Amino acid sequence: MGRNSKFPLSRCEVAAAVGVVASLGLGLAAVYFSMPSSDYSFLKLPRTLEDIQDLRDNLESYTSDYTIQVLVGYCTVYIFMQTFMIPGTIFMSLLAGALFGVVRGVALVVFAATAGASSCYFLSYLIGRPLVFSLWPDKLSFFQKQVARRREKLLNYMLFLRVTPTLPNTFINVASPIVDVPYHIFFLATIIGLIPAAYVTVRAGIAIGELRSVADLYDFQAIATLFLIGIVSVTPTLISRRAQTAWDMLSEEQMQKPITTGCEELDTILGGGIQCKAVTEIGGIPGIGKTQLGIQLAVNVQIPVQYGGLGGKAVYIDTEGSFMVERAHQIIEGCIADLFEKFEHRKQSLVCPYILQPNSFLANIFYFRVCSYTEQIAAVNYLEKFLEEHKDVKIIVVDSITFHFRRDFDDLAMRTRVLGGMSSKLMRFTKKHNLAVVLLNQVTTKFVDGSFQLTLALGDSWSHACTNRIILYWNGNERHAYIDKSPSLRSASAPFQVTSKGIRNVTSNCKRVRMM
Repeated sequence: MGRNSKFPLSRCEVAAAVGVVASLGLGLAAVYFSMPSSDYSFLKLPRTLEDIQDLRDNLESYTSDYTIQVLVGYCTVYIFMQTFMIPGTIFMSLLAGALFGVVRGVALVVFAATAGASSCYFLSYLIGRPLVFSLWPDKLSFFQKQVARRREKLLNYMLFLRVTPTLPNTFINVASPIVDVPYHIFFLATIIGLIPAAYVTVRAGIAIGELRSVADLYDFQAIATLFLIGIVSVTPTLISRRAQTAWDMLSEEQMQKPITTGCEELDTILGGGIQCKAVTEIGGIPGIGKTQLGIQLAVNVQIPVQYGGLGGKAVYIDTEGSFMVERAHQIIEGCIADLFEKFEHRKQSLVCPYILQPNSFLANIFYFRVCSYTEQIAAVNYLEKFLEEHKDVKIIVVDSITFHFRRDFDDLAMRTRVLGGMSSKLMRFTKKHNLAVVLLNQVTTKFVDGSFQLTLALGDSWSHACTNRIILYWNGNERHAYIDKSPSLRSASAPFQVTSKGIRNVTSNCKRVRMM
């Protein structure tokens, strides 16, 4: 069944949610009605230490005589509270220590907490998205980017979040399925990461009569122990960044998502799109679509992770004054419309509307207008500090790299040295910050074999400064892109068109990609 326009859930999702609530309700009812009516007044959700002490006094006799009923009731209540984010699970952990001792208490708390967290995970997967999007849009966006950035060592990151008791475990439970944390990682991080905190509270439950407040649970020694475990959990991530094998580098490159161009045929010859950790030069005659492609990439780099994008930001250095905000807004609207159309049938596509607003996309494009080659050099030098402060930047577009140097620089030898230093710095940015650099280039005429031919500006020496070189050209009335140089991509060409929505496929039924 489809969703009603006024109600965000389908009938199947409502039925599943009601089933979860009904199952927990039946479990509670079974325990409740199996007890003598005279003891009903003693049962209540613990809210204070006094409540815990009263429950311990009343349940101690039941624990020995009706062990199964007490265990079922305890687990049902704990799972219910964890599933629906009801405060008070810390008191339930204290009660486990008071009734069952350290070993059995820790095992019981970890089991119940993991089951409750898993129930919350799947319930959020079904019906929690509208709630999370409306309550925590900024926190969800931040969590999404952190998960995307640490995808390769996600278990270590999730373990750190679980081990640290000051971080919001309830938010992690409901947000994890929305930001595509796989359940097996979520489960392992939960069942392992909750052990230290469970041990602290269960141990304190044994001496519950001596506690005066919840603050007594976390003395300096307990907090220091938990943070030490947290540091140990992320140590593999820290060590792995210091040294890499060739296999690690290859695996990292294969896992790195490229930036889509908006044209599937063009993406195909590029291996999925514009690659990060590389400098890509794109050249062609005026009007071929270089600036259109540059703006498209600055927009597409912001596609959220749920849609297969990087969820990053863009730097756009404009040397010619060709960047138009109105055109960027059109491309953004086209991108958002295509995303919703493409993923409409997938529940995972329900990304926060706050993220997919045109103004949010525009706010994530950092625009630099430079009017001379000295300003261009200064802008590139400034990027070193700027990128340290804006670590979400995943692409730098320079439109165009040659404009001021061709017009204002007469000393060719000096120009070559300055451009070489600039390209080296940009290449260093790609490796250090794991981003893509796209340099748009103009064309010039070159005398070859008795005739003049069009070639990209700055000559052959400049071509060695870039990882990949793409030439845009006309083939009749069609625009084509040709891979002229690349260490990892085959020479190939593909058609594309510039539409009101941006760079898109050429409408045709025949095979368009041509390998050289």
